[in-house]
Amino acid sequence: MRNALLIVGLGFLILAVGWWYLSRMNVETAQNTRPDAPAVPTGGHEESPPIPVTESQGASIGSENEVEFTCTGGKTMTAVFTRDIVALTLSDGRQLTLRQAASASGIRYLNNTETIEFNGKGNDAFLTENGTTTYIDCKAVN
Repeated sequence: MRNALLIVGLGFLILAVGWWYLSRMNVETAQNTRPDAPAVPTGGHEESPPIPVTESQGASIGSENEVEFTCTGGKTMTAVFTRDIVALTLSDGRQLTLRQAASASGIRYLNNTETIEFNGKGNDAFLTENGTTTYIDCKAVN
């Protein structure tokens, strides 16, 4: 019995060392080993450094993306559009951030629970909250 345990333990040790050796070989052979190639760290999973964002890669946040709307009932709202988000400032003082959603025509933005919806087409827009349109017949003024 003692010899059997010794053989099993020795077999396990050989398998563990073999697995470690092969896993190290796979990491080393997967790396680019050209002499002119930059060194790649092997200590773990490294992420690539972030690529700097340029103005040509998408919309920037600024006044060029800001639209003022006047709505029925003397209400107003300001919308600042970025890539897939609109930040709304309503005349009642609330500020909302909505994400772009699929739309058959025009633009459509929703909050996370889909209870607030901002829709627009051309210079027209409206805001619906909990199924009720609260900002009606809004027209862009700039």
